[in-house]
Amino acid sequence: MQAYKKYGVMKGTVLTAWRLCRCNPLGGHGYDPPRWFGEVSPLEDADDD
Repeated sequence: MQAYKKYGVMKGTVLTAWRLCRCNPLGGHGYDPPRWFGEVSPLEDADDD
């Protein structure tokens, strides 16, 4: 829902599909906030401080 609220229907759908493709038993885990391709992760921003 965050992706749809932040990016709208079209980009939210793309991000949801991308997330579903990455979800698998061998994939990583933890906090994975929605972000458009090329955007810096909020987690990476926190590391720069």
